[in-house]
Amino acid sequence: AIQSAKLGQEMETLGTRSAELTVMQRVLEAYLGAKLGESAWQAAEESVKSAAADLERAEAFRNEGLTTDADVLSIRVYLA
Repeated sequence: AIQSAKLGQEMETLGTRSAELTVMQRVLEAYLGAKLGESAWQAAEESVKSAAADLERAEAFRNEGLTTDADVLSIRVYLA
């Protein structure tokens, strides 16, 4: 009976530890997912800034007759 009680207690301890590890794993996965999302957001913001600068240059070139409306429109489509 004592041996059985000890085994039951050990199983309970292991079950608790398993639950703790599962929670820690899920927290880590959520954190890493958030960091990845943050990095993707920053990359997208930089891409939009770059495209906006490209649009300004393309419009300036078009105003000087160095490029066409189609070039400007293709950048506007990208920004949309």
